[in-house]
Amino acid sequence: MAHANESNQSGIRSFSMRAFCWIALSLMAGCATGPGDDRPLQKMEWLLGDWHQVRQETVRSESWIRVAPGVYRGLGQLLERDGGEVRFSEALLIYEIDGAITYMAHVAENDLPVPFKLTTLNESRAVFENPTHDFPRRLDYQLVDDCRLTVSVSDGADQGFSLNFTRMDSACRNRPAESD
Repeated sequence: MAHANESNQSGIRSFSMRAFCWIALSLMAGCATGPGDDRPLQKMEWLLGDWHQVRQETVRSESWIRVAPGVYRGLGQLLERDGGEVRFSEALLIYEIDGAITYMAHVAENDLPVPFKLTTLNESRAVFENPTHDFPRRLDYQLVDDCRLTVSVSDGADQGFSLNFTRMDSACRNRPAESD
């Protein structure tokens, strides 16, 4: 699994910046909340780190890092458990501008990233929605405890699926996620 973790870190650093350059330009132009202000995104610090869902043949991962105040960058991947071959990859970004938080997902199938607006935020839950997107329309991140994260991906109604992740740090590594 060391190979996959190294690949995740490398992927986070090098993912499709072209798709997100307008965000960087906005932040450089001073549109983000000032450094001394209370930042709503700080309520989501629990998301930072490496999260894995291990199945019989695959490992699904999401890895998040803070790249600047008000900006989290992530990488989601589906990897072969044996060999670490990447089946699916998505570049993720959560950013805050003027108090509004947006989640951006960029997959190879789409020319541009898809934005989701934050609709719910507290110390253990963040819900992002885009009612005009085909699927998904809703991403619901729920911190179950310090070691477990559930992400519900849905159309906002009755179609969807959940991912049950375990944090990949020394305190949580040997503690399995709930069964799928």
